[in-house]
Amino acid sequence: MAEFLNIKVQDLLRQEREKKKISLEEIHQKTKISFSCLKWIEAGEWGKFPAPIYVVNFLRKYATCVGLRGDEIVSLYESEESLSKNNGSKTGSEEKGTKNKSAKNNHKIFLIVVGILSICLILYWMISKRQGNLEGGESKKLDNLSQTKGNQQSNVEEGLVLAARARGTVWVRVVGDGSLIFQGFLTQGAENTWKARENFIIRIGNVPALQISLNGKEIPIEKGAIKGVNEIQLNSKFLQDGSFTQIKNFQPRNSAENG
Repeated sequence: MAEFLNIKVQDLLRQEREKKKISLEEIHQKTKISFSCLKWIEAGEWGKFPAPIYVVNFLRKYATCVGLRGDEIVSLYESEESLSKNNGSKTGSEEKGTKNKSAKNNHKIFLIVVGILSICLILYWMISKRQGNLEGGESKKLDNLSQTKGNQQSNVEEGLVLAARARGTVWVRVVGDGSLIFQGFLTQGAENTWKARENFIIRIGNVPALQISLNGKEIPIEKGAIKGVNEIQLNSKFLQDGSFTQIKNFQPRNSAENG
């Protein structure tokens, strides 16, 4: 399963248009957007527009024409563009770092080989000298150390796994351990999973269109929802007694969160 199954802006717009049987000619007549620009939008070819401001304005008009909220579509587009730029920056930095390190690799390998040989010689000398002791008290200490490490590993927490399945088009935002890990639309049938160590904060528009669970235990997200929108915080305590924290005094930001 891919980390993000949310639909891209261009695919969401095209699918909504086709689902409602709206032709490009109708959108052209209502929005006055040229056919070339409409095709660029549905192909996600943002670089062909003269400037980002044209993309934003045309996305709002297109979204309104097919029954979606323009602000939410623009927000999703900006999130995708930001993520794309960040990935590009990381790739460039990694390539630059690889070039800078390549000249030092041979010297590092030589030092590593010398170090390994030295360690092997020292260990051989220590083992030969203490062979008799290892059969007595030293062997018991090693056994105790091995058992302690095994116990420590068995006590490591497995973490939290949040799973979601969309029953219809729904806007979702997921924050794990204080960091935003997902924000956007899920379409009917889409399934996502996210992981965190300690806690999640989930904001959901159109609550009836989403089924969500924590480590396999279904979360009653309809509890405390306002106009089909809900925002909750939960951690491992939910797995023990089913409790979670309602984000108080929140209000739906706009009708798009209601699906």
